Amino acid sequence: QLQRRIRDSLCTMLTSSVLDACFWPYAFHQCLHIKNALPGKTNTPSPFECCHAVKPDFAYFQTFGCHVWFHPPGSRCGKLQNHARKGIFLGLR
Repeated sequence: QLQRRIRDSLCTMLTSSVLDACFWPYAFHQCLHIKNALPGKTNTPSPFECCHAVKPDFAYFQTFGCHVWFHPPGSRCGKLQNHARKGIFLGLR
């Protein structure tokens, strides 16, 4: 039953983000982050909270597959030029 829920979550994440099946490892990683951050059915502490002794911070969670703008590392030439690049959010580190 747990494997079916994870599989359904993966399919939903990939379908809603309109990404190919080759991105499933990123969706799987994000799915496990979400599952481990949520408390149990009887409001017991989450697995993340049990391991780290702090409540998870949901502020850093983003929608899987959403469009993001990022600044690539390295030196930048020209102060008035746009250095941001468009990308897709594929999960947390």
